[in-house]
Amino acid sequence: MTGTTMEMEPFGAGWPSLANKAIAEAIQKNIEMVGMPKWTADETKFAKEVQKSIGAKEVGLATEVSPLRSDTQNTSSNDIGDYTWNVPMGSLRFPSAIPGVQAHHWTAGIAPTTSIAHKGAVVGAKVMAASILDLLTSPELLAAAKKQFEQDTKEIKYFALLPPGAKPPVDLNREMMEKYRPAMKKFYLNKRADFK
Repeated sequence: MTGTTMEMEPFGAGWPSLANKAIAEAIQKNIEMVGMPKWTADETKFAKEVQKSIGAKEVGLATEVSPLRSDTQNTSSNDIGDYTWNVPMGSLRFPSAIPGVQAHHWTAGIAPTTSIAHKGAVVGAKVMAASILDLLTSPELLAAAKKQFEQDTKEIKYFALLPPGAKPPVDLNREMMEKYRPAMKKFYLNKRADFK
């Protein structure tokens, strides 16, 4: 043996998300009932201009509900996965972003300041409220979600991937943020957004 020792400081860990088909189908039913936002010609034109500026296909904004599909696990990390292995859960994405814009890219910050995001959030909130009401008022749906969850977690049981006592690296980017925050302040939106 070499007598080598090692110290490890984990920054984070997360389980892959576990979908619940019963809840997903209930959410999809409500997406189809509520439908997509009614976009104006100006909103569609704006979306196409943004898409053109980043070299994306100029498709405008989605006008039809996408069918429910079996999703593949993506490579992004998200602590929501840990929750999905402890309780049945469903998720939905609001139609409030411009298609073709990469998440976490600076251009993704454009849509949240527009009526596109507002309309998408309103539609999403309606779907979320209807889905929660379904779960609260339908014992059959709740039972189906629990049964699916029990089947999916029968052989694989959740355990925390982080070791006991692990602490978040809250100082990881402190120096950089202190350096650049003053320069970013001039870009802060200092007025209330008004959606018409």
